[in-house]
Amino acid sequence: MRLRRLPCPARATGSSNALSTLAAHHPFAETPHPLAALRARLLAGLPVSPTAFSAAVARACGDTLPALHGLAVASGLDAFAAVTNSLAARYAKAGGSFPSAARVFATARARDASSYNTILSAIPDPGKALAFAARMLRAGDVRPDAITFTVALSIAAGRGEAGLVRQLHALASRAGIAADVFVGNALVTAYSRGGSPDAARKVFDEMPTRDLVSWNALVCGLSQDGDSPAEVIRAFLRMLKTGGVRPDRISVCSVIPACGGDGMLGRQIHGFAVKLGIEGHVSIGNVLVSMYYKCGTPSCARKLFELMDERDVISWTTVISMDGEDSVSLFNGMRRDGVSPNEVTFVAMLSALPENTPTREGQMIHSVCLKTGVSEKTVAANSLITMYAKLQRMDDARTVFDLMPHREIIAWNAMISGYAQNEKCEDALEVFSLMVKRTRPNETTFASVLSAVTAMETVSMAYGQMYHCQTLKLGLGASEYVSGTLIDMYAKRGSLEESWKAFGETSLHLHRFSSDDTTHPMTEEIYRVAEGLGWEMKFLKNCSQVEMENAV
Repeated sequence: MRLRRLPCPARATGSSNALSTLAAHHPFAETPHPLAALRARLLAGLPVSPTAFSAAVARACGDTLPALHGLAVASGLDAFAAVTNSLAARYAKAGGSFPSAARVFATARARDASSYNTILSAIPDPGKALAFAARMLRAGDVRPDAITFTVALSIAAGRGEAGLVRQLHALASRAGIAADVFVGNALVTAYSRGGSPDAARKVFDEMPTRDLVSWNALVCGLSQDGDSPAEVIRAFLRMLKTGGVRPDRISVCSVIPACGGDGMLGRQIHGFAVKLGIEGHVSIGNVLVSMYYKCGTPSCARKLFELMDERDVISWTTVISMDGEDSVSLFNGMRRDGVSPNEVTFVAMLSALPENTPTREGQMIHSVCLKTGVSEKTVAANSLITMYAKLQRMDDARTVFDLMPHREIIAWNAMISGYAQNEKCEDALEVFSLMVKRTRPNETTFASVLSAVTAMETVSMAYGQMYHCQTLKLGLGASEYVSGTLIDMYAKRGSLEESWKAFGETSLHLHRFSSDDTTHPMTEEIYRVAEGLGWEMKFLKNCSQVEMENAV
């Protein structure tokens, strides 16, 4: 069937029986406005404007889209950039077919900035998208607009291309677009994601116009940086005082993590969320639950969690990771609630399990991992190995290890450490011998291996010395983890001279510590050693009674 051209503003009105018949019998014949409006105009032989046709394309899906594409070509509407842009955008979005969108762009008789922006946004590979943007900028036949720079900056930031972000910033300034609020927002976000908070603040301060997105980009970027919680609070307060915008859930979700362990500040922001009427949103509830746990008020966190109207996988994963004693019952509650656990949930669950967890509960979790396919993920498999080692089920841990398609150093270390902790030292050394053929060991590896050698009285000291040499060759001898186990190994084997040499290889760090200090991470060990030294002093000559009493 030969198709005649449809009437359009660029052509004289004429009959179009063939296209009208196609319109009447095509699947979009009964679809609602604006496709129905297009059909009515086709059947009536009326002109079709590019705007009306583009509106119909925006609603098209399935077989309707290629049919409309054919109509555009037959009618000559493909001469309008607005029509080809809408076809390319719809192919990329509804049809999920970038090649079709690219063909529309390549054959388009007219292109504008929107044409390039449509393809730039649709290219699935970020690297190719940036190359396309570079070609557009070099060609110079079309002037890039704010959307061009916004999309390009988002892609560059996602790839961690800090240098490219700076180049795009310079190009936007040269084009006179850097002052645009959309470009400014994209720059603040890109610099924040690239670890340049100072540059993000500078761009933000120089913006002539700021909207809610601008403030959220600044607060969220500073929050993600993680190194300046005070800056996050200051930016949020500045937003409230001078921003002229009403904070939304993104604003509040960004500032709550900055509270850290400050429960009073956290409660104030919680109250502010209530005033805004956004406390019922699941994302707000999730960050509040996490905040109350970090502030040392688990009862408040659990109460808030139980009062949440909606709980998603993040909600459940948060309480599971924070409440180890109740993690199994929470996990079962999550499944009863119809929420599917993800890999992060399983890792949190396995890490939170206490050592006295019954074996059957650990195996139940493993079973769910298998059913959901999560056990094939490397991080989840590593956690399963650690869990079985904690439960003294090294045979099960080895099964998980052997079935892993790809083993990273964490998996090797988990097996070696698990064997050493469960007094299966020969197995630990056997796994280490396999590891060195495939992966370079690190300080954690040698700490476990040397602990295993220390515990094996039947093993010759030559093994320990061999592993000591390996640490020196790999430049790990000065590590605190390695040197500590070396000192322990030589001392327990009666080689005090070698122990002292190992101590000399350690990079010493002095720590300030007073008698009433309880903040040091090794407080208990320090007091225990000090008490032992005190008792030894009692048997020394030339030591007064007062000195002995003060020492203990």
